[in-house]
Amino acid sequence: DCNFTSATSFLMRPGGYLKCGNQVNAPYLLSDPINIKGIVKPYFSAIDLHINPLTACTYQDSTYAKFINLGPNKTGLTDRYILGVPAGFLVDTTYIDNGHNAPTTRPSLDASSGKNIYSWPIPANIAPGDSCVFQIKTFLDNAALTCGTKQIYAQAVVTSSALCVSDSLYCDINVATSALQRADSLIKEVYDLDFVKATSTPSGANETVNLDYVVTSKGLDKPQSTELYCQIIHDANQNGSVDSGESIIATDTITSSFTYGAQSYRSFQFDVSSSITCDLLLYISDSNCVCNSTTEVISNIQLLNAGRDTIVCPNEGVIIGFEGNPNNSYSWNYPTLLSKQDTSSPVLTVINSNPTRDTLTMILTTDKGTCSSQDTARIIVYMGMQMNMQDTVSLCKGNSVTIGSFVQGGESRIRQTSWSPTDSVIQSTGYLNEAYPIVNTTYTLTVTDVKGCSIRDSSLVKVVDKPTASIGLTDSCANTIFAFKNNTDYRGTLKDSTYWDFSDLGSSQVANPYLYIDTAQTLIVKLYAENTVGCWDTTSALLEIHPLPEASFSFAEQCEGSLGEFKATSVVATGQVTNQWVIDGTTYNQDTVEYILPNKDSIGIAILAKSNYGCLDSFKQKVNIFDKPEVALNLANKCLEDSVDISAIQLTGTLDSIVSYDWDLGDNTSASAKSFRYLYADTGTYTVQVHVSTANGCSDTADGTTTIHPIPKSSFTLNDVCLGDTIYTTNTSSIAKGTISTIYWDYGSGYTQGSDSQFLTPSTIGPGTIGLKTQSDKGCIDSISTDYNVFYKEPLALHTQQGICENATIVFVSTPNQLDSVAVTTWITNKDTFTFNDLNYNYPGEGTYDVYQKVETNRGCITDSTFTVTIRPAPTARIIASKPCEDNQVIFESGTENQTYEWTLDDGTTNANKEFNYTFDSLGKYYVSLQVYTDFGCFTSTQDSIAITNIVEPNFEIEDICEEATQWVYQTTTGHAATITRASFSMGDGTTIEETDSFTYTYGKSGDYTVRLDITTTLPGCDYTTTKDITVYELPTADFLVYPETPDIFTAEIQGKDNSRGADSIRYFMSDGALFVSRDFAHKFLDSGQYEVKQWVSSAFGCLDSITKDIYISFAYNLYIPNAFTPNNDGINDNFKPTGLGMKRYQMMIYNRWGEKVFESDENNVAWDGKDALPGYYMYQIFAYDFRNNLHVYKGSVYLLE
Repeated sequence: DCNFTSATSFLMRPGGYLKCGNQVNAPYLLSDPINIKGIVKPYFSAIDLHINPLTACTYQDSTYAKFINLGPNKTGLTDRYILGVPAGFLVDTTYIDNGHNAPTTRPSLDASSGKNIYSWPIPANIAPGDSCVFQIKTFLDNAALTCGTKQIYAQAVVTSSALCVSDSLYCDINVATSALQRADSLIKEVYDLDFVKATSTPSGANETVNLDYVVTSKGLDKPQSTELYCQIIHDANQNGSVDSGESIIATDTITSSFTYGAQSYRSFQFDVSSSITCDLLLYISDSNCVCNSTTEVISNIQLLNAGRDTIVCPNEGVIIGFEGNPNNSYSWNYPTLLSKQDTSSPVLTVINSNPTRDTLTMILTTDKGTCSSQDTARIIVYMGMQMNMQDTVSLCKGNSVTIGSFVQGGESRIRQTSWSPTDSVIQSTGYLNEAYPIVNTTYTLTVTDVKGCSIRDSSLVKVVDKPTASIGLTDSCANTIFAFKNNTDYRGTLKDSTYWDFSDLGSSQVANPYLYIDTAQTLIVKLYAENTVGCWDTTSALLEIHPLPEASFSFAEQCEGSLGEFKATSVVATGQVTNQWVIDGTTYNQDTVEYILPNKDSIGIAILAKSNYGCLDSFKQKVNIFDKPEVALNLANKCLEDSVDISAIQLTGTLDSIVSYDWDLGDNTSASAKSFRYLYADTGTYTVQVHVSTANGCSDTADGTTTIHPIPKSSFTLNDVCLGDTIYTTNTSSIAKGTISTIYWDYGSGYTQGSDSQFLTPSTIGPGTIGLKTQSDKGCIDSISTDYNVFYKEPLALHTQQGICENATIVFVSTPNQLDSVAVTTWITNKDTFTFNDLNYNYPGEGTYDVYQKVETNRGCITDSTFTVTIRPAPTARIIASKPCEDNQVIFESGTENQTYEWTLDDGTTNANKEFNYTFDSLGKYYVSLQVYTDFGCFTSTQDSIAITNIVEPNFEIEDICEEATQWVYQTTTGHAATITRASFSMGDGTTIEETDSFTYTYGKSGDYTVRLDITTTLPGCDYTTTKDITVYELPTADFLVYPETPDIFTAEIQGKDNSRGADSIRYFMSDGALFVSRDFAHKFLDSGQYEVKQWVSSAFGCLDSITKDIYISFAYNLYIPNAFTPNNDGINDNFKPTGLGMKRYQMMIYNRWGEKVFESDENNVAWDGKDALPGYYMYQIFAYDFRNNLHVYKGSVYLLE
């Protein structure tokens, strides 16, 4: 019907069928354009269509269309722009845009195909390279639009005549010069419903339902201003879906906003008839702005009818649950604990044996026929009491046994107790009891706590006969292993344990033990025998252990050759003993043996003793024989008062040590030492005798003589002196017999030989001693020492002097070496006389003065001297304070020249220089003191004050900055009274700037810098310095990549990918006005041409960098040259010419194989028809020009076929 558009593409969906008959389809594909035979396009074009995403609920219109003429001809009068959109997508047909070459008439609408097809006339005479751009106002009909993929296509068409083969008539059809197809997903709000839980409480014929559910957004965001209705539907036919006519029970209205993926947790309460609670649905209908309705089954509403939680005693019955609907059926868990388990209100009995409270959850299942529900009741059981009495207790007949058990758990520590029976126990209450039955008896204990909860337990007491203990043993001697035998009669019971008690010898648990006993005694042995049920008996027996005799003998050791007596001394504790000897190899059977001792060091003795019980003992001993000593004397002659060395000489052959000496010294004196020195009282010749004995009593005697000579009697004369006087000594010694041959004197450094008269001049004070020693012609010596005194005499330097200055008191301090020996001190100076130990004197002025001092000791020794004293002048103190810079810097200077200076400021600062600088921290008045000293130590003090009225604070303003950024640096020094003549800034990078006010500065490299400011004022030497640290931050590096690198009008959407470094935030500015604040971007330019994309990057410190890249959107150019043609007038490939996009004009030359030109194109003849040409290959050369007048040259061959 001539309604086909040539060069249209179709959506095709290839498909087939499996052998089983199931259809299999592939995804939709866009076919190549289908052309009508014989149709020629006057030009090629490119179109574009921009439509915002089809978000139905919040759709915002921003639709425009674009048409570009690609040539070679201009647009005609019938050319149109056609837009096909799905039903529900509407265009305002009353709107006419005024864009570039926009259509000037309203669009037309054709909705006959079920789609909306709109058509705009393209203005005529749009030249190649020019465009038509216009806005389209669109809106959506949400009721008509369904969700899912929507196909949108656009075409630029011209009108051309075509042959209809059915009737051989021509008609005008549309020919597409370009087309595009878009698919977009129509999106509405989509929600999921999730049932969480629901509970209900009975309310007459109805139930009050509390419903919790979740709404999840799966589609478009829901704005705050819209309402979403979620309904409760009665699913009457129980098919799980909402059908027509089903009633709405309640509606929950949701007004909050939703974003994709967000969830809203809803709690909704409503009343409903109890008969339909099993068949309820949650429902969001498609009357909301949703793609499809959403249904969720309210799968279970829990009926809360199990009753209240309660607390009971163990084993106590309690009614649980509420009265139920007789039309329902009921069942409980733990049916064995219930009186009746198919009712909603049974009696529950719970056992709790634990010492803590127990919690039992009772579950009631209610079956309503089409649904069921469960509810729980929490039953708390009081703490169980635990009592564990022994089931069976064995008791030996005649004894008592402890029965009972302490109780754990329960609700209190105070409990009531009772026993049964009570005839054979010592008490009727208490946890533990003593039972004494004579026959087997069962005892029961009942315990009740404060909550009234009780527990009981019992024990069976079995009465058992005791065993009869018996011991088997035999007497023997000491040092023997004894055997003990258990002969107990267990009276029909089994033996269990045995215990032997051996008094001090220990115990044993062996049935028949063995014991080694080494001492004689009567041992009490006790046996404890017990059977397997704990009944026992004990017995004891006496064991006689006879004593062993103790073999021994006595012997007095004697000297060689004497008669020795050996006497037996063997004993036994009880009974009698006999002895047998072996002496030096000879045997004797008697108690006493006499034996002559041989000339040996020792002999061996052995004795054997035997008791009347046959017990034996032996003893062996080696007996020593003593040696006899031999001694002699050798004595020397001595002087009277000299001691004689007396000792006995032990001769060879004496082996034993001599232990006693008995001396007769010849003067009726005796001694007992081995050796000693003896002083005889008078001169003469004496006979000495000694008697010696060894330790064994062996002895010998020896004698000798000694002569004692007289000694001289030493004496001399001596007198006391003062220090410096001479001492004279004269010998007056004598001797009774003989002569004095030599005289020796000792003046403190040892004796030296001298004459009868000597003299000495002492050099030190104090006591002294002189010794005299005389020697006789027999070598006898006497000595004497006599003491003398050298009295103290003070030296000439007897004082110290304090002070030498005219303005000070001069103190003369007497300094005798022996202060307590001084009787009086006399001073004379400046014609004044004083008798004081110390003299304080003020001289009238500077100069030299004589001082006379005399010191007399209490021994009459006098020392005097005259000396001079020089009085020095006092210095002058004067403070000079100046403020050269009229600020807080002060120069303090002493106004006089002195040796030493002591400055003190009232803030505690001290200084020792004649002149010093000081900087005060704050304004105010300060005091300063100065004390000056001469080189002789004379000093004077003075004080002054200084007022600080101005403080200079050098300062400047500079901030952290980015590298290569410029900032103002301001000099902001305050407090200067004088004009600043120079301000020097050291920028920390090697640059120095002289500027007293402000300047701009740029750091070219990042890093940390210390900036220093030096200030100079008009006052000489008034300089100030301050520093600040700054950071210069590194610049980020802007860069981005663009894809594609060579875009054209068909690939005009540019993808930008960030390639910067150090960037914290990124912005892109497009030369067409677009702005992106993101790391990457995607942007579509509307037309071909030159564009700029500028990227600005900022670091975390605000440092900026930018880069601009040029993007050229190329006009489409593509040339196609056939490689063969058939000039046979069949309408297919009848001529040869180039075709393509973006070509404005061309010039073509055809050459045959001999290089002859056979064709050249012109304006009227653009194609070679090959007439009159022979078949074969021909060469061509084509010069093509695109719309930018760029020349493209092509050379090649084409084959002509007939």
